[in-house]
Amino acid sequence: MTPPEPRNVDRLVDLREYLKNVRELWAWAAGAALVPFMANFAELAPPWPPAIVFVTAMFELVALIWAYHSISGVSKAKVTVLLRRCMILLFVATASYLFLLSLLTIKIPGSDIVVVKGFVCTEIAASQFSNCPWLIAEDMKQAEWDAALLWTTLSISISRVVIVLLWIATFFSLSLFLGAFLVRARRDGASS
Repeated sequence: MTPPEPRNVDRLVDLREYLKNVRELWAWAAGAALVPFMANFAELAPPWPPAIVFVTAMFELVALIWAYHSISGVSKAKVTVLLRRCMILLFVATASYLFLLSLLTIKIPGSDIVVVKGFVCTEIAASQFSNCPWLIAEDMKQAEWDAALLWTTLSISISRVVIVLLWIATFFSLSLFLGAFLVRARRDGASS
């Protein structure tokens, strides 16, 4: 039996290394995907859309793949700059998300339902409530918790999307931060 050609051996080694890297990436992705599930369990997830945790996991996977692919050959100084920027984005996105979640959502008492508020009142709501658009639970109770009776559809939709974008930015920056850190740490460990 003749030994395989060196070119074919190199391809097998490359394939084996590639598959090993893919396994590691999926292990990290699975771990990162747990974080939004835990946040959802702690009732910190946005109320809309219902599948936000799965969408978030997808964005986390994209961030990890991007970090893994793009940061491998980057200098330590550039990775440090990226890590700082990710930390700043993580802080700003998290603080903004929590602020807007508090301001623009309300949990219906005695239920698990969270309603997203708008910021522009309908004409009827504006004529009935002097505190419009900053309505409280008692005001919403009068409208039977139907946000569409109190705020314009556009303002409710904008509230939903902004909350979701900040949620995704939080987890994207966290995943990018962790991915960049791990790629850099792995490279530093391999070179020592």
